Amino acid sequence: MRVCVIGAGAAGLVTAKHLLEEGFTVEILEKRDGLGGLWYFSKDQKESGVSDKTFATSSKTFLQFSDFPMEPSMDFFPHHADYIKYLKEYVQAFHMEGLIKYGYEVLHLHKSAKGWHIKVRHGDEVYDDCFDAVAVCSGLHHVPLIPEIPGIDEFEGLNIHSSFIKDAAQELAGKRVVVVGGGESAADLVHELASAADTVYMSLKRGMAVTRHWSIYPHLPGDFDSTRAKVWLPREFLHDFNMSCRLKDQYSAFKTIYTLVGLPVFLVMLSISYKKTVETLRSLFDPHTWTALFQPQARYGPACGVELTKAYKQLCAEPPKTQEEISEKAIQLKYTLDWYSGTMHNSQPFTKRYAFLEDLVQGKGQIAPAIKAYTGGRNIEFEDGSTAEVDAVVFCTGFQSLLPFLQDYLEDQKLDGRSLYKNVFLPGESTLGFVGFVRPNVGSLPAVAEMQARWFVGTLAGKCQLPSMDKMKKTVMMDSDKYTMSRPHHVNRATSLVDYHAYMEEIASMVGCQLQVWRFLLHPGLLIKLLFGPMACFQYRFHGYGAKPDVAMKALQDVPSLPIDRIVQHSILYVVFKPWFFLLNKLGWQRFRPVF
Repeated sequence: MRVCVIGAGAAGLVTAKHLLEEGFTVEILEKRDGLGGLWYFSKDQKESGVSDKTFATSSKTFLQFSDFPMEPSMDFFPHHADYIKYLKEYVQAFHMEGLIKYGYEVLHLHKSAKGWHIKVRHGDEVYDDCFDAVAVCSGLHHVPLIPEIPGIDEFEGLNIHSSFIKDAAQELAGKRVVVVGGGESAADLVHELASAADTVYMSLKRGMAVTRHWSIYPHLPGDFDSTRAKVWLPREFLHDFNMSCRLKDQYSAFKTIYTLVGLPVFLVMLSISYKKTVETLRSLFDPHTWTALFQPQARYGPACGVELTKAYKQLCAEPPKTQEEISEKAIQLKYTLDWYSGTMHNSQPFTKRYAFLEDLVQGKGQIAPAIKAYTGGRNIEFEDGSTAEVDAVVFCTGFQSLLPFLQDYLEDQKLDGRSLYKNVFLPGESTLGFVGFVRPNVGSLPAVAEMQARWFVGTLAGKCQLPSMDKMKKTVMMDSDKYTMSRPHHVNRATSLVDYHAYMEEIASMVGCQLQVWRFLLHPGLLIKLLFGPMACFQYRFHGYGAKPDVAMKALQDVPSLPIDRIVQHSILYVVFKPWFFLLNKLGWQRFRPVF
C-alpha cells in the first residue's frame, strides 16, 4: 500500500515512522523548506512560526516519542532549536531522510475508485499523483486568526499576529503595546515586553487557567503532577482536588470528605510534611469545612474581562514590597484568573507559564478587558470604557482551522474536530486520517499525535478495527454535544481540545496498548512510578500492539525520584476513592463515573 503523509512536523514524522514499520511505501510532502511544523523557525517576517526565544511548555518526558527517548543532557523544557535537532535525529534513526519532499504544497485532495488523488505544486510545476491512503498531518498553525474589531483597519499603529514576531524585545522596544489573549504566546510576550516596552496591556475577554511549568518540587516539571492515580477523577472532582484541596480559604464537600478519609494517612505524614499536615488537621476545626457538605458549591465565576480587571486592580492597588509579597500576590492573581475564566479549571487549555504573573503584580504590565473598538489614530477603547493610546496591538488569538485542499470534504474549508470520529477519522472512511489536529490541556501534541498515528496505521494494517459508519456517526454526534456543553467558551474558536489523559487512554483502548497495571503488583518500585509519576506515552509501550517493553522500562527507570507527600496524597484518591466511585457509578450515579 502506498501512503502519502502531508506535513513533516512531529505528527507527520511519527506517522511515517509507524507506516514504515508496517511495511507501507511512504512519501512525505512538506510545504516549507525544513521539517518541524509548529516548531519551524523562519527569519522571514511573512512566515508564521515560533520566535527565536520559544521554549517548550511541556516537559521533554511528554514531548519525546515513546520509543525514542531524548538524551539525559537535554533540558527538561528544550529550546525550539533543540527540539528540531531531536526531530532530525528521529528522522535519521528511522531512515526517513529520503522520504521527505520539501517545497511541495498540496493543492487538492479527492477520492475515486482508484484511490486518493492529490494535486501538488512544486515550484512552477503542478502535477497529480494517486495514493492508497493519506495521513493529513499539516496542522492548523498557518492562517492566523484576527478578531473583527470596529475601526481596526483605520488604526495608525501596528496590528500584528504573534506568530509573525521573531524578536519581541527588539521589534517592540520602547513601544506602548496591547497583547491580546491569555495563552502561552501571550504570557511569554507580556513577560518579554515587561522589561523592553514602554507600556504593556494584557487584554483578556475572560480569565484562564495558569499552571507552573516547574512544580513546587525543584527537580520535577509541573506536568508530572497529573498522575495516573489522580486524573481518573471526573471533571468536577478533579477541579475540587486541584483547587479547594490546595487552598486554605476554599471549601468543598469533596475536600471535607477527602480530609476525613485520609485522616489516618495525614497523621502518619506528620513526620514527613509537618506544616502541610498540620494545616490539613487544623481545617477540621473550621466550621466552613462542615457547612460545605450541605451548601451548593460555586466552582467558578463569570467569564468576564471587565470583572477580572476590577479584581486585578483591587488586588494590586498596593504594590508588593518584598519578594515574598510578590510571590503571594502572583498566586492570588493565578486563582483570580481561574475564577473569572467562567469554567472549571480542567475544562480549558492550561497556560503553562508563570513569570508574567509576577510582572503584572509588580506593575510592569497590567490587565485590561477586551478591546471594544479602535477609536481613531492610535487610540483604543476597552470594554470597561477605559481608553489608551498605543503603538502596537499583538494578537495571540490562535489560528483558523483552514485546510483548503480538503474543500470537497470540509464545509467552508474549515476542519471542525467535532465532525471527526475521535478527532482522527471521517465516519466511514478508514484510509484518510487526521493526525495531530488536537490540543491537549496538558501533556503535549507530539505524544497525542503518536497515539493517533499508531491507531491510524494499525487500522490500515488490519490490526485495529473501526466500528460501522452508523456507529461512528452516532458517536460523533454524542461527543460533539458533550464537547459543546463542557467547553462553551472555546467551542466557537477551538473545536479540537482534548483532556490529555482521558484521550490517551481512550485511543490506547482502540490500539490495544493500554497499560495493564496489575502486572506490576509484585514490583512496587515500578508500580509507584507508573501510578504516581508522569503519565507519559512510554506507559503505552509495555503491553499490546506495538509493545516495546525494554524501551518503556528504560524510560520508566529514568523518571526522577517522586516526593513522598504527593504519593501519599494521590494514593488516597486511587486506593480509597476510586473503588467507591466505581461502585457509586455502578449503582447509577453517573457523576461518579471514573474517567478511566
